[in-house]
Amino acid sequence: IMRGNSNWTALWLHDIQKALDIAQEGPPKAPDRLLTLDPTPTAAKEWAYAFCKYWPDKALAFDIETPYGEKDNEDTDAPSTINRIGFAYRADHRTRALSIPFGAGYLQVVQLLLNTNATRVVWNRHFDVPRLRLHNFLLTGPIHDAQEMWHVLYPDLPKKLEVAGSVLVPGQPYWKDQSYSKPAYYNAVDACVTVEGYERLYGVAS
Repeated sequence: IMRGNSNWTALWLHDIQKALDIAQEGPPKAPDRLLTLDPTPTAAKEWAYAFCKYWPDKALAFDIETPYGEKDNEDTDAPSTINRIGFAYRADHRTRALSIPFGAGYLQVVQLLLNTNATRVVWNRHFDVPRLRLHNFLLTGPIHDAQEMWHVLYPDLPKKLEVAGSVLVPGQPYWKDQSYSKPAYYNAVDACVTVEGYERLYGVAS
């Protein structure tokens, strides 16, 4: 900031305020979440059917994971390798998330959730959506990009999910260092932070 990077000022002030709040009130409560990590295909279908039956009016976040090195590859003429996909939604003040391998036995679940009539939410649609479409997923209906919402409301701040998550999701510890050690957990948290951040951004915009 002292060297002219004034776009970091808002985050610096946020961190100072967060430190004062923790000193006075203790750490913020961790988000209430129920994570379903690498279930059997049958259990994954039950998760998807439950969402479609009981919570079709809720926003559903999705997030794909690709091999390291493809994150910056925007050439989408051929299908990219997708390792896994995560979904999350908020209901009854709790976030429910699912992370599954992107492969045989699970693709029917992916198809069901991606083509639901619910509002789908993603962080950076320009990365996830083209890659899923190249794997023949149609993704019909509304898709909201929470990253674009963040950028419109806070244009001077970085657009990475971990930056936005630190502001939008109180109590969220840093998780981006666990992509290799806990890939399912990492993917599920990405989806959780996306949908929780989306709800916060939607409330601010409204």
